[in-house]
Amino acid sequence: MNLSRSGALSFSTPLRIKTVVYLTMEEEANWLAGALLISEEAAIEIAKLNISVPEAAERYGGSKQMINFRLSVTGVRKRASFIRAR
Repeated sequence: MNLSRSGALSFSTPLRIKTVVYLTMEEEANWLAGALLISEEAAIEIAKLNISVPEAAERYGGSKQMINFRLSVTGVRKRASFIRAR
C-alpha cells in the first residue's frame, strides 16, 4: 500500500472483496433439499458414469432441474471430465 502526494492510496496487489450472499429461507430450503436428495457422491457417480439428466432424475427421485443444479454446484462435471481425460 502506498500513499501518493495527493493523499490517495494505491495498492500493488489487487484488493480482494469478500462477497456475502444471503439466501431467503425458501432458497436455503431448496438448497438443503437438493443436498439431501442428491448427495455429492451421487452427483459424482452421475457424472462419472455419464448418466443422462432424465435418467438420473428418475433414478434418484429428483427433478431434472435439481439434478442439473447439484451437478453444477458440486462441480462434478468438470471433475469427471478431468478424470476421464487422464
